[in-house]
Amino acid sequence: MQKPVLKIPARYYRLYLEEKPYGCLEKDFHYVEELLEIPVVESVLILVDCWSIHYCESYLSRSRKIVEEKIVPVVDAARRTGVTVIHAPSSNVAEKYPQSSWCFEKGDEERFPTYASVDPEWPPREFVERMGCFSVFNRGFSPPRETWEHVYREKLMIAEPLTPQPNDYVVRSGRQLHRILKKLRKLHLFYAGFATNMCLQHRDYGVRAMSEMGYNIVLLRDCTAAIEAHDTVNRLLATRIFVQEIETKYAWSTTSKDFIKACINSSKNP
Repeated sequence: MQKPVLKIPARYYRLYLEEKPYGCLEKDFHYVEELLEIPVVESVLILVDCWSIHYCESYLSRSRKIVEEKIVPVVDAARRTGVTVIHAPSSNVAEKYPQSSWCFEKGDEERFPTYASVDPEWPPREFVERMGCFSVFNRGFSPPRETWEHVYREKLMIAEPLTPQPNDYVVRSGRQLHRILKKLRKLHLFYAGFATNMCLQHRDYGVRAMSEMGYNIVLLRDCTAAIEAHDTVNRLLATRIFVQEIETKYAWSTTSKDFIKACINSSKNP
């Protein structure tokens, strides 16, 4: 008997024109759409940083709406179909759930991706760490970590509508995620969660890291939101741009509606 598959329309963004790859114009760049056939048994749904609280109220309101209206139905469809559900809520949140100890080994602690290493000789250590007279070069782009952890650490959980179920997995790091995927023989990773321009891409269990490991990534593009800026929030421009960046560099994308439809139809596949 043939194994069930998810027949799902997906797209990516291509930076050239097929019939004229050289000498084309930026206005010629566009989406490429295909119908993917992905075996259910090789698929997982990864929920990145779907938190219960956040210090930015407008962002929290927007992400809650996406969780309730988009991600919850996707998770329900995945569970009914047999797509494995994996929660990746950052290590300090994951460790609150007993499932996070499964397949976690010493050395699996979360590691933030780095693109270079510090030369111990230059720049000077005080300069690298912006200490002393060099502290004027610090950039405080978000609330101090100490304040965040003091105020929110005990309260921060996975959003209640997405509370992990007994058959779900919870991971603390990319290494643990890879070990679980390897043990379960999974190849296709559907991603939903937050934020599009931060953790979803750049955590060690995020889209970029897992794409570079060779997994096939499919972003559910209406199941994510970026942290916007004052001049992008009215049009949600940052979300659109970073979804397109993911579609260009790392992943296919599809919608929650098409994912749910593919789940429903998977049992009808010949």
